[in-house]
Amino acid sequence: MSALRSAASLTGRTRYLAGAASLLSAVAVLAGAAQTGTAAAATPLANPMTASVINAPPVDATKWAPLITDDFNGTSVNTSTWSVFDAPTGQRHHVARNVVEANGFVSLKTVVDPVTGAWTTAGMCACKTTTQTYGRYDMRMRLSAGDSRAVALLWGANSWPPEIDFAEFGASGPKGGRQSFTQTVHYGTSAQNYMIHNLINADMTQWHTVTLEWAPGQVLYFLDGVPAGSATTSNIPLTPMWLGLVTSNTQGGTPTQSVDFDIDSIDVYSYIGGVAGAPTAPTAVTATSGDSAATVNWTPGSDGNSPVTAYTVTAMPGGATTTVFGANGTAPITAANFTNLTPGISYTFTVSATNSFGTSPASDPSAPVTVTGAPPTITIAPTPAIVRGVVGSNATSTDLATNVGFATAPGSAPVCSNRLQRSINGGTWTGVTLRSGYTTAKDRLPAAGTTVQYEAQATGCNGLVSAWTTGPALTYRLTDDKDPAVAYTGGWATSACSTCVGGSTHSSSSRNDTAAVTLPSASAFGVFAPVGPTHGAVKVYVDGVFVTNAATYATKAQARQLVYIGTFAA
Repeated sequence: MSALRSAASLTGRTRYLAGAASLLSAVAVLAGAAQTGTAAAATPLANPMTASVINAPPVDATKWAPLITDDFNGTSVNTSTWSVFDAPTGQRHHVARNVVEANGFVSLKTVVDPVTGAWTTAGMCACKTTTQTYGRYDMRMRLSAGDSRAVALLWGANSWPPEIDFAEFGASGPKGGRQSFTQTVHYGTSAQNYMIHNLINADMTQWHTVTLEWAPGQVLYFLDGVPAGSATTSNIPLTPMWLGLVTSNTQGGTPTQSVDFDIDSIDVYSYIGGVAGAPTAPTAVTATSGDSAATVNWTPGSDGNSPVTAYTVTAMPGGATTTVFGANGTAPITAANFTNLTPGISYTFTVSATNSFGTSPASDPSAPVTVTGAPPTITIAPTPAIVRGVVGSNATSTDLATNVGFATAPGSAPVCSNRLQRSINGGTWTGVTLRSGYTTAKDRLPAAGTTVQYEAQATGCNGLVSAWTTGPALTYRLTDDKDPAVAYTGGWATSACSTCVGGSTHSSSSRNDTAAVTLPSASAFGVFAPVGPTHGAVKVYVDGVFVTNAATYATKAQARQLVYIGTFAA
């Protein structure tokens, strides 16, 4: 937000800069109702400094040449450098007598006019002496607390936007208390004003040095010589602007307190860093192979007089790219880590640089390097487990549903796919369907007496493949209720059952009747039985220890249902 924006909307910039008389005439046409009030005293500030303490960052003489310096050691403003605003009836109510140079600094005041009782403000610009494209500005300042606004800014010499506010203070909150201030780059059009903001927290009722460096494609902000913010973008203004200092009334209201905007010194520099353009290509590109990756190093080329904002590294073969970003006054980027490369492949790398004005050609390629890497591993071998369901597709078959699971661990890259195979009775390995990303699969053993074995393999996203890992060979045995291995006690009855294995089934209604079978070398077992609305439950014991009640009741009669599944410790 600028105190001068309304002036720009009603006056041409060429006439505005023609001289003090036309400047004052242009501001005077801004109509606004007088604001009256009773002045409260400005918040007391420390005694004036006896000597100017700059605390600005070092000046790079290859980029900045002195333009104007003013220590404000006189008794009135130097009008060969400054034009003082005098438009008491204008929108901002600027009055020339509110700009006071004395005691080694200049003070821009917001005060009540002693004659009219109206609130008045102050402003001045170096619009005749600082109109330039790019520049550096060092300002030693302080500002008393209060509810009127103040800003040090650069204003577009020919149109608005552009504008750069490098010390803007609001009328309320921390800004009204002068504990923070904003810095804003304005760009776009008068109809569509875009802004890039920066916020600095500091007690600005004390003396501080605020520095702005405006260069091609970049603005840098400093407070007391310390970096405090930046913007590096193609939207940085690249047309002439001039320096202005103003106070103004509150946002949409009337001040209640007098304010002093004190400036101890201002130093302005012109930019001599050269015409900006795209950077040149980086040089001396090297690469070091790693685990599915490579580290690429380079020497930056010329930045084209505008900070490099990004380097793009391209790998060949394949043309994959990775981009690293950085600028804003930091040290140049000279390295990038390129990941997700395929081990065993020989790669070369090129690097290009980008700034606000374009992108360099690609560098010469690095010497080739062959990328290394580690494959994934199978950490748990594939093993089948009995799952609930029906035993046999019909009364004469004994196929059995299983669930096969295994586990993987990534190598130098995540696991991207898995394979699962099985062998029946020592025969040929055949594939088992796996859903993408899964390490479990449903399978069905063809018949009792089958010996099955599974093996799994994992493939990393880097293309490396694990060894096949084979699980244990397991045999599916089925013990029918008529098998002599089953020992019965009590009054068990045998009845025909066309849907049961073997065409018959045993049943009992006595709590004390038992059926027992010994399972040699078993890792898992299941109990299957008919279920239906006339059935109840059976108690299951393992090695003489009660385990559970297995329900055989169901609303619908069904044969060959697994009612209990158990496992044995290895």
